Formats: sequence, C-alpha cells, structure tokens
Amino acid sequence: LLAALVILVMYYVGFRAKRAVFLPLAVVTMGTIWCLGFMTLLGFQLTVVSIITPPLVLTLGSSYSIHILNQYYREARQTPGQRTEIINSIDHVNRTILLAAATTVFGFLSLLPARMYQLREFGVATSFGIVACAVLSLFFFPAVLSHLRVPKSFQTNKVLEGFLARTMGHLSQFVLRFRIAILCVLVLIIVAFFISLPHIRYQTDYVDYFPQKDSVVKDLNFINKNFGGYQQMYMTVTAPNGDKNYFLQRKALVQISNFENKLKIDPNVSYVSSFVTYLKYLNLLANGKDEIPTQPGLTMLLSRYLRTVASESGGEVFKTLIGPDFSRLTVSFRFYDRKHNRLLSENDLRNAVSRVEKYASETIDPSLKPQVWGSTLRFLDLSAVMRHDQSQSTVISVVLIFLLTAIAFRSIRFGFFTLVPLATGIMFNFVLMAALGIPLDMTTVMFSSIAIGVGVDDSIHFVLQFNEQLHDTRDTTSAITNTLEVAGRPIVLTTASIVGGLLMLTLGSFQPIVFFGLMVSSALFMTMVGTLVILPVVLYFSGQLLDRRHRAKVR
Repeated sequence: LLAALVILVMYYVGFRAKRAVFLPLAVVTMGTIWCLGFMTLLGFQLTVVSIITPPLVLTLGSSYSIHILNQYYREARQTPGQRTEIINSIDHVNRTILLAAATTVFGFLSLLPARMYQLREFGVATSFGIVACAVLSLFFFPAVLSHLRVPKSFQTNKVLEGFLARTMGHLSQFVLRFRIAILCVLVLIIVAFFISLPHIRYQTDYVDYFPQKDSVVKDLNFINKNFGGYQQMYMTVTAPNGDKNYFLQRKALVQISNFENKLKIDPNVSYVSSFVTYLKYLNLLANGKDEIPTQPGLTMLLSRYLRTVASESGGEVFKTLIGPDFSRLTVSFRFYDRKHNRLLSENDLRNAVSRVEKYASETIDPSLKPQVWGSTLRFLDLSAVMRHDQSQSTVISVVLIFLLTAIAFRSIRFGFFTLVPLATGIMFNFVLMAALGIPLDMTTVMFSSIAIGVGVDDSIHFVLQFNEQLHDTRDTTSAITNTLEVAGRPIVLTTASIVGGLLMLTLGSFQPIVFFGLMVSSALFMTMVGTLVILPVVLYFSGQLLDRRHRAKVR
C-alpha cells in the first residue's frame, strides 16, 4: 500500500493530471490481481521469497505507463486538435515497452534453473505479473485514454519545458564536458568491485531474519536456553559383516563410550544420547560406576528392555538408537552455541561436524564405518546453493538480455552498450554490501537478476532514442544531447517511481525484505545513473572511434 501511494505521488508530480494517477494504478492493480490468480491456479504458495511478488509487480509494472504518458503529452503538444496523439504515442513506445517487458521477464526466468524451488516459483509468478502489466499498458491503458479529453497546454508544457526537461539539457553538457573523469569513475567502481567481492557473506540463519523482540526469536531463545538448542545430529556405526549382537560386546561399547566422552567436553555439544549412555547410567545406579559394566548382565537386561520398547507404538526414538539385532548403533547429540545462546552459524556448524568426525577417527575402529548424518547437514550447503543460484541466474540473464538486445538493435555493439549501465549498478551494489556488511540471503540473492532484467529498460529506451536521433542528425554529440532531452525525463520518472516503491520495503520488520528493497533500489538507481551519465560517454567515444575508422577508409 505504501509502495502504491509513493508511485501515485510520483505520477502526479511528474504530470499534474488525474489520469496520470488513476490509469497507471488501474493497470498495476489488475496486473497484480492476475498474478495472484495465476499463482493460485498453479498451486504456488507465498513463501519467504515469493512474499515480495505482489509489491514487486505493483512497482515494476508501473514503469510502462510512464513511457506512454510521457510520449502522449509530447504528441498532444505536437499535433494539437488532431486526436492522433494516442496512436502516435503507442506507435512510438510499443517497441520500448515490449523490449523492456521481455528483458524483465528474462531476468526473472533466469531463476528457473535454481536449485531452490522457491526461487523458481518466484521467477515464474513475477514474470506473469510483468507480462500482464505490459499487455494492460498497451491495450487497456490507451483504450481508456481515448475516452478522455485532450491534455491542457500547461500539462504538455511541463513535459517538454519543465524543470526535469531543462535539467536533462544541462546534464548532457556536463557529461560531454567531463567525459574523461566519468570514465575514470567507472574504472574505480570496477576496481572496488573486485576488491569487495571476496568480502560478501551469506546469511543462512533464519533467526536473524526476525526482529529481536519478535515472539519467534523469544521462543527460539527459550528453547535454546532450556533445551540446549535443536540442531540434532547422529553418528551411526555398523558391525563388520553385519554381525548380530556385535554392539552388546564390551570392547565395542567402550569405543562408543570414549567417543561420547569427547563429545561431552565439546563446548558446542549440549546433549548426548545412545544405548551406551543409558547403559552407563544404569551401571551408575546399580554399582556406583559411570562406565561400561564389566559383566554382561546389565547390558543384556537393558538390550531386552529397549527391544521391547522399540517394538511398541511410540518407540521410534529407540529404533533410531539401536538396530533390531544390535548390528548397528547410533549416537544422538545436539549442537548449541552456549556463549551467545543461539544456534550455531553455518561456519561454526561446519567446524563442529569436523570435530565430531575427528573424535570418531580417534576413538572408533575404522572398520565400524562411523558416519555422521542428520537433516541439519543440509544447511551446510545452503550458502553454496545460494552462491551457485545467484551466479547461474546472473550469467543466464546477462546472456539472454544481450542476445535479445543485439537482435532487436541488429547490432552486437549496441547489445553490449545496453549492459554497461547494468554492470555499473551491479558492481556498485556489491561494493555497498561489502562496506555496510549486508549479507546475501534467500531473498537478496535474487537482486542481481532482478536488477539486470529491470535496469536494462532504461538503457534500451536510451539506445532506441539515440539511434533515432543519430539517424536524423548524423552527429554523435547532437544525438546524445537530444536523446538526454527526450528520453531522460521518462527514465528518471520510471526509476524514481520504482525506487520509491521498493524503498517502502525497508520499513518492514522481516530483514530479508528490508535488504531486498534496499539492494534492488540501490542497483536500479545506479543503473539509471549509468544510463544517463556513463552510457552517453561510452556512445560518444564509440562514435569517435567509428568516425576515425571511416575517415581512414576514405583516405
């Protein structure tokens, strides 16, 4: 709701017209409803990842309306009274909207190969929402617009001669004058990116996602403090050749006892349970000795008792600890960070598992094949999975968008140029994350793919307009100046509305959503800066290089 409010304010400030508020709102509202209906039809649930789909569709889908409105007011000024402004506007911007929607969808669909199904569902659902908003913008929006009166002159003047339009004219002079300094800044961003990249960390402890005063955190802290955590692990040993009753022999039980003694002095192990644990406790009660009994009587008594309990309903715990014929034995233990009263972090858990494996190698005969297992081990690979998914989706989105833009522009050179602002925004974001200590988690891991798919809209709009201006003027400098004056305003307005809407996510209490809003907003803002400042410089030097080659061929 806050995102929608910010977008509406941006629209009204940009165009000072009621139609510029309610028509885009109708488009994104219907697009969001269609998206949620699509998710329901496919059986998708709102997860920790896809919970951001509705506000994302609401925010991103609004950008297409700005391109139409901006061109609509320009056409209304140029063809007053002819009522052809709607047809001319759609004819002028439909290619921009179709390309922008396609690249955004490609950015989201690059998540399809991800290992985490939540990312795949998020990519599919949000892509459908973007397509819905693009279709509504090209059909529903102009249909309603055709029933409204012609814009007033002060509204069209604001688009062509307002403060933002004048600012774009001054910006073109600044960019061309300080083009060398701008290239140096780009080089500094690239260097800072490679320095910062190794310092990016991954957040896998979901407890840190919630505010410290949240009931979830309080309940988990209570469990940790009173029950020693709940990161359960197991170590299973198997008798050589599957010998029955092997773990009723004192020699074998002593090895397990030595292993457990090492576990109990480990600072991060809070609880140990096994057949050996019960046997030693029984011996302590009977004989006052906390050790494996020297005579088999107690061992046989306990084994019969546990077999009986395990065979009855509710004896699943004991089935885990002992095999049906005592050819297998399992030690259950629990990890817990006593110092900070919390679960072990991924790195600490990995170190703890390594210590357990070391204890087993020091105390247990290798022929027993000790094996550490448990569902907790899945979290050891979570950061690797996130790193893999992020890298893979980023590469796929870049390749797909490059191919699409190169084909659309019929030029590999211009396809490459559209990626320059994206690279600027993504690299700057990684520098920001390293500087502020912001981690990548289940949600923020997607920011690069989303920023690529959405951020390329600005550069596509800029390059399309640049090609038109270059065709008319045949001069690179004039083409850049005219492009900034024509395309700069809608680029700034679309980015401002998207960034303003996404920044509302930072007011949430769920940390991944807060960081996601901050990261995507930062990336899109820097992508806009790259489009309006760095891309013109790249186009300028590219044009100079082509002119030199052309003159050399003529000579």
